[in-house]
Amino acid sequence: MINKYLRAFVIGSSFLICFPFMYVVSTFKSTQFNFKYKWYSFLAPFVLGFVNLFSLIIAEKFRISNRNRLLYASIITPTIVLVTVKFLNIYNYTTEDWISHIIGTYALYFIVFNIILYNLDKYV
Repeated sequence: MINKYLRAFVIGSSFLICFPFMYVVSTFKSTQFNFKYKWYSFLAPFVLGFVNLFSLIIAEKFRISNRNRLLYASIITPTIVLVTVKFLNIYNYTTEDWISHIIGTYALYFIVFNIILYNLDKYV
């Protein structure tokens, strides 16, 4: 039983899941980013692994399908991330930058969770 939870964490923190996020954040202008990329690259795999693990636990408790679990996670997780970065004042954005960032964040999470993570979970 514990193996499926460990598996969920490992898949969520894997290179194929983390790389798209790392790449996007590495392209940010340093003047707009009030957080060290080094810390981000350390924390992101743990957070993504725990998101996958936590979503699996919730899905099992409420009998949610794997497809729906990842769909819900791809909506809830970027919402939490965006609220957190706004609260912690991590970005120095104009209104246009925020709109672009919000759309990009939701799109990235949707693609990574519903395509890459879904297929890794299904076939690995």
